[in-house]
Amino acid sequence: MGAQGIYGKLGLGKETAFGTGVDPTVFIPGTENIVISIPRDRDQQPNTGRAPLAAETGRIEIAGTTNGMRAYPRGIGHLLRAALGDPATSGTGPYTHVFDMPTGPISDQQALPSYSITRKAGSSVRRYAGGQLNSLTLNAPADGPVTFDADWLFMDFVDGVTDPTVVLENASPFRCADAAHKRAGAAFPYIESLTITLANNLEAEGLQDGTCKPAAILLGPALLTVNMTLAFNAPNVYDDFKNNAPQAWEFAWVKAGGETLKIEVPKLNIESYPDPLSATGRLTVNVTGTAELDPGVGYPFRVTLINGEASY
Repeated sequence: MGAQGIYGKLGLGKETAFGTGVDPTVFIPGTENIVISIPRDRDQQPNTGRAPLAAETGRIEIAGTTNGMRAYPRGIGHLLRAALGDPATSGTGPYTHVFDMPTGPISDQQALPSYSITRKAGSSVRRYAGGQLNSLTLNAPADGPVTFDADWLFMDFVDGVTDPTVVLENASPFRCADAAHKRAGAAFPYIESLTITLANNLEAEGLQDGTCKPAAILLGPALLTVNMTLAFNAPNVYDDFKNNAPQAWEFAWVKAGGETLKIEVPKLNIESYPDPLSATGRLTVNVTGTAELDPGVGYPFRVTLINGEASY
């Protein structure tokens, strides 16, 4: 059959009605691992021999991940919207989009803005509808582009949809060379690798409503965690840990043209600081922290995206 994966496509579409699939308008290179689970309900009656009885269809569950999606300045705004809701947008170009944590769900049935994901593999084209973003993880390695992994829950799927035409963003993604991180308002150039994860803790609700599909996707408590590998010459972070003294951190990437991705954490509480003397060469420190609510500013974290996109 050959290398079917090279013909794969993966696109996102912004839905206008929750659970009604739409064509993709945004394509971000990456992979997917979305699984459709349809339980088979089967009676186990006596006197039927060893063969299984005919099965009935159980409740459909659709969940999985899109992985390694490069942080293109415009395209990632849709991932941020799916995770955090509609931004507050200002400016006339470039535009500044500010994403804050939503305080509640969109409705009793819908937790967050919904997206369709359309994927093609070989000759098979499938669309997952009613996508709700359960968790979003930013990965910033020591070298290379910033990428996003997303974990999704879906309401439904459709087979045999039209093969999408891919249009890629004509820009380079945010990368290590664009990094401009700060701690307590001062430049902090000691981060080797960085992972930031937002967990929305969604839950699919199954009701006896005459269908075998999720009745709703519910919004849970939000949690933003930061994992960093630091150069050993950043002892002030150890002081944050041992003194339980949360600091204001700013994780940012700024391109020469002004495109910016910035994640502000007014109070990052460092909870783990293992620094073993395990080698004779260069030492690094693995640090884990949690974003806490800062009553002074009113939020635990804020994401700002500056680009040429007028709206999301």
